Amino acid sequence: MPSTWGKMQEGGPVGYMLMAIGVLATLLFIWRFYELWNIRGGVIAQSASSTLSNDNALGRILKIAEDDKEADTETLELKMAEQILKERPTVEGLNWVLKIVSVVAPLMGLFGTIIGMIETFTMITLFGTGDPKTMASGISTALVTTWLGLMVAIPTTFMYATVNNISRGILGTIEESSTGMAAKRSEGTS
Repeated sequence: MPSTWGKMQEGGPVGYMLMAIGVLATLLFIWRFYELWNIRGGVIAQSASSTLSNDNALGRILKIAEDDKEADTETLELKMAEQILKERPTVEGLNWVLKIVSVVAPLMGLFGTIIGMIETFTMITLFGTGDPKTMASGISTALVTTWLGLMVAIPTTFMYATVNNISRGILGTIEESSTGMAAKRSEGTS
């Protein structure tokens, strides 16, 4: 019986691509999680602090209201919304790559399955069905690539959900705080 690594090697080129994509997706997840954790920490610290700081997204947004005390509420809301749009790419970052990997990995596994079945049918055409060993290689390729595709897609789906939820939480906190700031300003001027 081949080892797990030996079985993975039976996936051929498609299997190697799936393994590489899985490793890269995991590294991207670790990097994004670390980055988002730091952004989230800065936003939470800023929401608990009374002094505004430019070293976090929420501080940069709320600083707009502090710097432009003469602006009316509508203008202030527009300026803060513009800053939120500037902060959004940093918060959402490359999350979309994880989503694409989670969708494409099973399709690549299916592609490997098709390659394996073509190989199997080619062997049947050349040698007939008398010897199952001639068909085993193609069937193995088909099954291993399907397995690898799912092995990459399932965890990557959870990885995407994790970073996406953290990103949404950060953006929700930012939007809630900026709306609260605009409401305070509106109450103060009326």
